[in-house]
Amino acid sequence: MIRARGGLAFATALLWIGWMRLGAPEVERKLLEGRELGPRTLSVDEVEQAWTELAPARPELLPPAPLARDCRTDIAEIRAMTADEEAAVSALWWVLEPQQREEGRALAASLPPLEYVGDSRFVEPETPALTRALLVTYGFRRAPYPAPGAGTPWATEGWDRRHMMLAAIALARQGRLSGDQAAQLLSLTLDVLALQRNKKALEARLSNRLSPGFRAAAIRRWAARHPSEAGKGRR
Repeated sequence: MIRARGGLAFATALLWIGWMRLGAPEVERKLLEGRELGPRTLSVDEVEQAWTELAPARPELLPPAPLARDCRTDIAEIRAMTADEEAAVSALWWVLEPQQREEGRALAASLPPLEYVGDSRFVEPETPALTRALLVTYGFRRAPYPAPGAGTPWATEGWDRRHMMLAAIALARQGRLSGDQAAQLLSLTLDVLALQRNKKALEARLSNRLSPGFRAAAIRRWAARHPSEAGKGRR
């Protein structure tokens, strides 16, 4: 099932208490942005890209063998969490009825751009936006969501993860979900947020295992391939 229940309990408490006391924008900033002073955390994709490219060109920047094993263990754990996250998101397909999916797709076409101040390498805009819409429209109630199946069932019908999330956001904002569906989706989004938070913590540990030279080279290489992401997320 889903890993990292301790992170989920923390995320749930912080989200709900903060929502009530501080208001949605401040909660999203504190819970999801998570900025702090210090070196920028590398995502696992940045690390793996740099590792592959530096191995033949600058092997002296790679970690020594014992530390390299620890790094590869971290990478495997992060990839496993990513698989758990995708499995949780795939359950969204089964929460919505077929006619709701199509209604949500139509409503999503007129959604305004999602407001988000975090780093999309770690938390994409759609999950916090859906969490916020559910809390605002339906309040805080959770219920178990369907066990996710294998793969991405929406892919065969012309959907992708982002558009499934946008459809759910549109339905939640318009109050087109049942109370039970909203409770299931809130559980789902909180599981996904907890996994994303824990992945980010692991990626921070992985970054700290790497030398300053490796981190600098990884950032330069990532920026060259992804110019729109350059400068994001000083963490």
